[in-house]
Amino acid sequence: MKGKRCSTEEKVRSLQEVDAGKSIVDNCREKNISDVTYHFWRKQFGHMDLNEAKRLKDFERENTALKKMLADAKRVLEYALEKNYKPGAQESDHGTVRQRRAVLRACGLQDPGPIQDRIQVPERAAKRSPKGDRGANACPDSGEPA
Repeated sequence: MKGKRCSTEEKVRSLQEVDAGKSIVDNCREKNISDVTYHFWRKQFGHMDLNEAKRLKDFERENTALKKMLADAKRVLEYALEKNYKPGAQESDHGTVRQRRAVLRACGLQDPGPIQDRIQVPERAAKRSPKGDRGANACPDSGEPA
């Protein structure tokens, strides 16, 4: 596969020539490109001006750089969590828990907290009195809840 032969400016100028009235076939023959390539350029740049196409390329470069930065930050976060997180650490182990929370906060993530906070208790079980439910759900023989 050959590398890039046309710059963004050349692509936009070629599209503008066709918009001005030159035929697509003549333009493709002159630029030594296929009509598929021309239509790809049309899809990519549409009816943009030269300045707009340059801004698009700048945004694409910036987006690529930001994606690389995000990937690096994720890699650092995974490494930090792997080093600082000990399975089975209790809340009394303040050093590792605080370090883990600091790393998560620095990366903009929330600490899920202890496992007890993440377990959802069904509504029916939460409404029961400590002595048990002696109402309609009681077993007829023993008086115990069903």
